[in-house]
Amino acid sequence: MKIGILTYYGVHNHGAVLQANALNSVLQKMGHEVSFVSFERNYDYVLAGKAKKYQISLGSIPYYIGFLKEKGIGNVLYNVKKSQILKEFREANFSMVPYSEFNGDVTVVGSDEVFSVEIGYNAVMYGYGIKSNRLVSYAASFGPSTTEDIKQKERTEDIQKGLAQFNAISVRDRNSQNVVRDLSDKKVPLVIDPVLLYGYPKSNNSIFQMRRVI
Repeated sequence: MKIGILTYYGVHNHGAVLQANALNSVLQKMGHEVSFVSFERNYDYVLAGKAKKYQISLGSIPYYIGFLKEKGIGNVLYNVKKSQILKEFREANFSMVPYSEFNGDVTVVGSDEVFSVEIGYNAVMYGYGIKSNRLVSYAASFGPSTTEDIKQKERTEDIQKGLAQFNAISVRDRNSQNVVRDLSDKKVPLVIDPVLLYGYPKSNNSIFQMRRVI
C-alpha cells in the first residue's frame, strides 16, 4: 500500500526524528511504500517572540541572539551541529510529499504530540484536507493538552469532527486516551512508541551515529 505519515518530523529534537524514522522503517519492512506528508505548522497559541524558536528564518535571529547571550557560544554551536545532523538524516532517509498532493491508500497520524493544542491547532492532524482512502493514528498523543484545554481554546467541535473522520485511533498515553473518549465514540487502545516497536537493530549504523553525536 501507499502510506503517508503525518507527524512533526522537522522539529529540533532527535527523539521526534527517531520516532518518525522508526514508524517509517516498520511500515517499509511490512512492504509498503511510505512518504512523510509535509505541511505548515500552526503556532497560534505561542507568543510572537517565543514562536521564533520554532520558525527558523531571518525573523528568528533576535531570539537566537538572546539565546546566545543566555546560554553561551558552546551551547549555540552544539545546537547548530545538532540541527545540521538531523537535517542531513531526514534528507537521506525521509521521502516527502505535500499533504495537498498525497492521495495514497492510508494516512497514519503519529506518533509524537500530534494532537496537542499547546502551541497551535493543526487541522491537518485531524484529517482535514487528507485525500487518502483511510485515516488512522498510531501512538498519537495530546501531550499536555486536556479536554478542558481544548474547550478553553474553543477547538472542541473542530477536534470532535476531526476524530470522527478516523477509521481507527491508537494513542500512547492515558491522557490522550481520556481525551479521545471524551470527544468521540472511538475505541482507543494504548500502544507502544514506534521506537520500541522497531527496536533499532545495531546494524542501523546511521541511527547510532546520529545518537552518539547528539
